[in-house]
Amino acid sequence: MTTRGAPAGGDVIVRPKIVRPKPGDTPVVYLLGTPGSPDQFILRNRDEAFARALSYARYHHVRAWFANGHNDFVLLEASLVEMKRSTG
Repeated sequence: MTTRGAPAGGDVIVRPKIVRPKPGDTPVVYLLGTPGSPDQFILRNRDEAFARALSYARYHHVRAWFANGHNDFVLLEASLVEMKRSTG
């Protein structure tokens, strides 16, 4: 089951953002940041964004979240475990 909640101060958040791509570019980028501060990284693929967020969270002893809408957050590690279970 996916864990939902809200990030605390210091937690890292991955946010998808739709951009107007040039031909051949991806239409979505992923922004990494913390609550209450500007986004700090722009990444072009989801896997890299998740990997960086989880690495940051482990190093700083905080949690990593995926913003699944304006105020809808999913705990990233829990959702990755669920994805691995469903894909076998």
